[in-house]
Amino acid sequence: MKNTLEIKNITCSYAKKPVVENFSLKIKEGEHIALTGENGRGKTTILKTAAGLLRPDEGSVRIFGIEVNNESKQESSKRYLPKLSFVFQNPSLQIIGSTPFEDLIFGLKNLNIKRKEAETRAEKQLIDLEITHLKNVATFSLSGGEAQLVAFAGAIITRPKLLFLDEPTSMLDEEHKIKITNSIDCLKQEGTAILSVSHDAHLLNCADEVICL
Repeated sequence: MKNTLEIKNITCSYAKKPVVENFSLKIKEGEHIALTGENGRGKTTILKTAAGLLRPDEGSVRIFGIEVNNESKQESSKRYLPKLSFVFQNPSLQIIGSTPFEDLIFGLKNLNIKRKEAETRAEKQLIDLEITHLKNVATFSLSGGEAQLVAFAGAIITRPKLLFLDEPTSMLDEEHKIKITNSIDCLKQEGTAILSVSHDAHLLNCADEVICL
């Protein structure tokens, strides 16, 4: 089984102070690895560096065998970004559509999926996460937990091959935490590799490996 993500000896600093030192990790197709531990230990920094959102001071990151930092933004966008999704800790950072339904369709349109098929897939995604009642609600009026569910739905509707999750269940009730973990299990069966950051037992229990920093 191939490595979808390979992090090798990365070191990351803020204001010249290292927050991550000599960290390495490999994730294969269909594998879920979770990072946990006290705040300030560099978990989100590792996640963003792994996704190519931050550049390490030292070390390398390979996604689908491609070294991220050696490519231009244009090259990397063509090669791996369509296969990658990220759920941020603050869901408002990634919700673009005026309603949850339009937000889900927006992500599919970027993959050149026709409107009719996009609508069908968006409807199914809302049903799967039991948030059909939010379909036409203005996104600016969503609660924190509702926004978190919409952001998660938007990230997985494209069926990514690599998924990054930053505390995706922190504002959810027990029922919807289980919905999230069930969705993660389905993605793993489809071959999606997942790197998550969480303190939630539901998410940690569904991981193949938990790394405490």
